[in-house]
Amino acid sequence: VGDRLSNMLTLVLALVAFKLVLAQALPSISYLTMLDTYTLGSMMLMFFLSVFTSLLPRVGLDMDQLLFADKFICILSAILWGLINLWFVGKAIILSQKRAR
Repeated sequence: VGDRLSNMLTLVLALVAFKLVLAQALPSISYLTMLDTYTLGSMMLMFFLSVFTSLLPRVGLDMDQLLFADKFICILSAILWGLINLWFVGKAIILSQKRAR
């Protein structure tokens, strides 16, 4: 659990650093862009996975149930991450085609 939380914290810090670099490199606007939404969504996903990872061992499940729940959440989060990425790619393609017209 400790190693997984350490890795998630590293990923969250990398996302925050990425967000800060974007804020310096891009012009300041008053609304969220697709990239802002994607970055914030990634931070939220990492936060919820960190909370789940830290709370799951304290629920009181036996080892088999704990491993099943861990694998289930891993697969579910991977599917969710993939679907979100597909949605963002599809939205980006649609927006680029609208702008090309």
